[in-house]
Amino acid sequence: MRHLHLIAIIFLSSMSLAHGQPRGLVNKNDTLLFLPYQDGLVTFSVNGKMGVLDSSGKVILQAKYSRLSQAYKDQGFFYRFYEEGKKRGILSKDFQVIIPAGRYDEVDILINGFFRVIYDVQFTYVSILGAVLGRWCTDAKPFFRCGLVAVQVGFKWGFINTMGQTVIEPQFQETSGFCENG
Repeated sequence: MRHLHLIAIIFLSSMSLAHGQPRGLVNKNDTLLFLPYQDGLVTFSVNGKMGVLDSSGKVILQAKYSRLSQAYKDQGFFYRFYEEGKKRGILSKDFQVIIPAGRYDEVDILINGFFRVIYDVQFTYVSILGAVLGRWCTDAKPFFRCGLVAVQVGFKWGFINTMGQTVIEPQFQETSGFCENG
């Protein structure tokens, strides 16, 4: 019976989306919530846990996360944030874990192929493939430009490349980053 109820809700939700009606549906009896379709998928919540269904109602990702964000795209890479409790992580387009929840204190959005992460008041970068640049800094700008990013080591700013190698030694009191026109 519950399965039929779920299918009916999916169908009604799909119909309302197709006709420009409100982009969500709540069934208070089952505590079921549908969030808008994105790329043919809909995020749903059952009993406080979130998962993903396709447009036919097939469960793509079991409802196991405290929170799932919409999918984001950066230079052809799709990803989404997820939370387990209050700890945040990153999932790939096919819902594989890129950054496990709780590994870092903070994870910023993907820009130019890298997430800026913070752990114990230190900064570094993690690629869309989950590789850590391996260099921890006092502070770091949020994204790479022209293959370089400004990082602070101690009280001085310098630049590293996408391999984590120092290109310009930390020597400046401040910087606004690199730009294409020099």
